[in-house]
Amino acid sequence: MHTLKRHGGWKSDNVAEGYVEASVQNKKIIATKIMGSSDTLRSTSNVMVEKPSINLGTASGANFAFTVLLLKNHMVDDVMTVIDLWDISSAGNDVKLRILSESRKINTFVVINTALPLLFVTQMMSSPDNDSEAIFVQHIFDKWCPSQAKFWVFIFKMTMYLAGLAMVAHSYQVIYCTQHIKFQIYMINVLVERLGSDAEDSENLIRNEVYQKQIETKLKMIIDRHCDLIR
Repeated sequence: MHTLKRHGGWKSDNVAEGYVEASVQNKKIIATKIMGSSDTLRSTSNVMVEKPSINLGTASGANFAFTVLLLKNHMVDDVMTVIDLWDISSAGNDVKLRILSESRKINTFVVINTALPLLFVTQMMSSPDNDSEAIFVQHIFDKWCPSQAKFWVFIFKMTMYLAGLAMVAHSYQVIYCTQHIKFQIYMINVLVERLGSDAEDSENLIRNEVYQKQIETKLKMIIDRHCDLIR
């Protein structure tokens, strides 16, 4: 039997072989754990790579909104055909002034909110042609087609005017429809408040058939109007 000195003591060659085999087994176990960790990292990276698909879905939704806005933009007309609008002066001067005041505020908001994207696009149009740091798309065109970069950058800048208007168009349609409905609710609320307010001799009204017929007619009109507003 051969002997060798190992770890400060004398061991046989069989024992040394056992140590070597144990070391090999440990290395295999460690390698297996490393491979498992790498698979986990790879699956995690795959999940992280798949996340941008959400952005692609958002972009598809924006393209769909552009298509609807350009090809079928009758949403306001369709909504307004459902209900007949009362004149704002039919509920009294106070309600008329309130409606006009809110309308001016809404118009001011629309003007400012529309001017901001147009001002941004105008600022972009006035940027120098070689300003690649300010416009990322220009940097892309300079790489892909340097001979036609100026032309495509100009086309891109011009389409930004349309994009700026399309970005806020749907919100304006919603505001327009909802504000009209709100103004109609103002007027019907006044009718409810005035219901029976001009009556005299309240103790005998329950036996007054003419008054009861008038109240019945007004209630039917208010109920029908309420059904039109919530339809």
